[in-house]
Amino acid sequence: MVTLGAMIGGTVSSVLGNRAEVFGGLTLISVGVWILLGHF
Repeated sequence: MVTLGAMIGGTVSSVLGNRAEVFGGLTLISVGVWILLGHF
């Protein structure tokens, strides 16, 4: 999951640049919450 996030973050960073860090962080948090809610 972390690797997938890193790959997506790298792709997004090449497109958006500095905003990729914030976008990637929000995406990982959202995915993490979705997974937790899905398992519980």
